[in-house]
Amino acid sequence: MRTGNFQPLARSGDIWVEDLPNETVVYDRATNRGHCLNATAAQVFRLADGQRTVAQIAAALSVGDQLDVVWLTLEELAACGLLAEPLPQGPSLTRRALITAGVGAALLPVIMTITASEALAY
Repeated sequence: MRTGNFQPLARSGDIWVEDLPNETVVYDRATNRGHCLNATAAQVFRLADGQRTVAQIAAALSVGDQLDVVWLTLEELAACGLLAEPLPQGPSLTRRALITAGVGAALLPVIMTITASEALAY
């Protein structure tokens, strides 16, 4: 079982981050992939500084003891290659399980990824 003591670290090198009114865009220069993060995903990404624990991130998001929301977000950020370190082993989480547990859909992370073609040099 995962605890709230892990200190996640978001990638900071070779990425470009732009805050827009309703989302945050993270462009990964290494993979030419752009990731659009909703508010929950963007907040977790910004708070994952390697100093805060998962429990502290959950508290900052006002989700209280819902560590699972933060863990699901971290799993999705890791799948996109946006974390600098691997996550500790633990059971994978599902949106369905969180909604069944009473987590509001507005708190769930959403990350949409697109792949950009490389620029042609002439």
